[in-house]
Amino acid sequence: MALLVSLLLIVITESQGIISVYASPVTIFSTRGHFDTMTGQENTAHRLPTAADLLRELHQRCPGEIAIYVHGVWASRQSAIEQVQRVDISLKEGNNYDIPIVGFSWDSDTIQDRNGNGWEIAKVIANNNGKLLADLIVGYKSACPSDAVRLIGHSLGSRVILSALQSLHDESSGKIIRSVHLMGAAVDDEQVSTNDSLCLSNIPPLPCSGRAIESTVQTKLYNLHNPEDNMLHPVWVYKEDYALGLDGSYGSEPNNYAQYIVLDKIPPISNADGDPNTDCLDSTIGAWGWNEQWGQYWGYGDNHCGYMGFRTLSSSDPDKDGAIEGVVRDWRSNP
Repeated sequence: MALLVSLLLIVITESQGIISVYASPVTIFSTRGHFDTMTGQENTAHRLPTAADLLRELHQRCPGEIAIYVHGVWASRQSAIEQVQRVDISLKEGNNYDIPIVGFSWDSDTIQDRNGNGWEIAKVIANNNGKLLADLIVGYKSACPSDAVRLIGHSLGSRVILSALQSLHDESSGKIIRSVHLMGAAVDDEQVSTNDSLCLSNIPPLPCSGRAIESTVQTKLYNLHNPEDNMLHPVWVYKEDYALGLDGSYGSEPNNYAQYIVLDKIPPISNADGDPNTDCLDSTIGAWGWNEQWGQYWGYGDNHCGYMGFRTLSSSDPDKDGAIEGVVRDWRSNP
């Protein structure tokens, strides 16, 4: 069906869960509708798209290299499209890295309630989407065995990716992923550890990912973290454990793990996506006392939605591409 998304001023068509975005050379692989966002229960009658569907959208060719971007929690269908477009713009226009970008769109738009039920349901749905992402990757690599598959995850999309790596590890798929980048990862800081005992009490259950990272990722898994992330501070410090995307990992790390701070690539701008409404609690920019510890970077890092880049900055601004500049640097230095 044809659909006009007036917020983004793009035209999309949808067929069997695959959405082609004609304003930008990106494709959305959608599993939306497969899980009930009120309960987390699977809808077994829902028909999922396949790798064959994706290849049809790529004109039945193996491009040699693709990147799959996985959005985070509480992203609507339209927001998911906007985010993958922004990643695409940051890659191609800002860093001259021209490969097909596939957005993995999942049922993350659970309710946002004070008691946290929607958050807990979203984590369950993220876990279960990991197997769906793994199936996509295996199907794609079966058709295009020489292609490099890269993964980029934002926020709770990191849980989807780590769950996918666990599925690939359990299925002995080998080093099927070229690289992984997690940005503002909304998972516990011990999640990437090789010490399985650290994750036994995690809810919902997800084994520590260290061994899966070692067995499925060819180069490295990079954790791009941000000590000033305005979503990870209030949500994780007071409600859960410390977040991987805030201060980095805890526990023994896999041998192909790296992390670095990207705070200085996320300027104190209250609007990353071009929509005049606030995004990701960006109205809190500069409002927290801990900003003072970063001196000249006061206010930097406060926009959880800024990792993908900023539509509101000019193409000449060095901060326009957010953390994606680092992603491309890693791809080029460790191909």
